[in-house]
Amino acid sequence: MRSRVLRGDTSYIVNFVIIAMVLLFLGFMFFGDGLFTKSAKALDVESSINPLKEDFEQLPLPEAPPSVLDMFDSMVTAFNSGATGPCLISYKSAAMEKWTISMVATPTGTDFILKSPNGLTIKEAAGTAQMCVVGGKLDDAYVTVDGEPLVYIESDTSFIIQNDQFDDIILEFGDGLNLPAHNFYGNWIKEYTETPEKKSLVNEARTRLKRYVTPDYMDFENIVITSKDEMIVGAEKFGKQDGGLLYVPEDGRVCLMGTIGDYFNSYSEKGIHTNSIPSLKESTSPLKTC
Repeated sequence: MRSRVLRGDTSYIVNFVIIAMVLLFLGFMFFGDGLFTKSAKALDVESSINPLKEDFEQLPLPEAPPSVLDMFDSMVTAFNSGATGPCLISYKSAAMEKWTISMVATPTGTDFILKSPNGLTIKEAAGTAQMCVVGGKLDDAYVTVDGEPLVYIESDTSFIIQNDQFDDIILEFGDGLNLPAHNFYGNWIKEYTETPEKKSLVNEARTRLKRYVTPDYMDFENIVITSKDEMIVGAEKFGKQDGGLLYVPEDGRVCLMGTIGDYFNSYSEKGIHTNSIPSLKESTSPLKTC
């Protein structure tokens, strides 16, 4: 009985295999190239995509507005100027019309990338100067006055006095010492009226084109200029109503100037007041064109 059952089960399997083979043969005959060939062609994704990729690569890239190209080129030129500072460099500021200029810090300087409104890279260039910003907030940094250590900025709420002979400067600058924009304002814009001695010290430093209090800028890894008046610094939005001016604090650096419109402050973490920009362009400004 057991052997009959086994033979019966085997016959069913044999019949199934024969029927399957017949169906496959008929399918091959009916479809011409056969099911296997068509399946192989369907799986040949690369050969289908490559023509589309080639067509896409041949599409003309959008043309940037001439004013945006001029702005891009003038900024790259400024970063390759070799200026040693302190001084100012003019560039051709323009309405971005939804185009962006990305700036990325590199070991050898700053990379510039011009992108279209839909994110396509249109132009790239490199500058030899490191980028920086008149703005930000110092942390774990030393502040000097006339080249001498003044305080060590330990954190947002703590600083350590390094030199007691500059107590008047500490009182004068106070909470703003950890703000590069504050130090920039004190170095080049503020009119000192408190004491003749203070005015004399700062003016003498200005005459020597020496930054009285440093640092008056801060380094950043990424900047994206999104419009004529705005930029993203790191992850924060900054004003950029800079009047087409860049600041060269010292050899090897070129800074964008953050700006604010707060009428109650001359400076903040986001930069200097826009009202201060015209004074930098006046002939009486201690900062001259590079």
